[in-house]
Amino acid sequence: MILLEYECENDESFKKFHTKIRNAGTDLFTFLLYPGGVPPTNNAAEQAMTYVVMQRKVRGCLRNETGMVTFANIMTCMMTWQYQGLDLGTQLRKYL
Repeated sequence: MILLEYECENDESFKKFHTKIRNAGTDLFTFLLYPGGVPPTNNAAEQAMTYVVMQRKVRGCLRNETGMVTFANIMTCMMTWQYQGLDLGTQLRKYL
């Protein structure tokens, strides 16, 4: 047992993993505090980002800071409205 602990403590990948877990603290277990309210994974967020990344790739890389910020803001609004079940056309007319 002591040998195993010694090997793990001297393994660089274990040290990195241990540091990440220690730095995350209780945030890793938030889903246990709010059962049914907070999912244990971030799959929904990852899936939402897939659409945005694909749109960026189809349109080509945005070439300046203003374009990137504008694109991010518009996509944030559109994804939020979609998540809330709001009509995108109505919301765009309302704010544009």
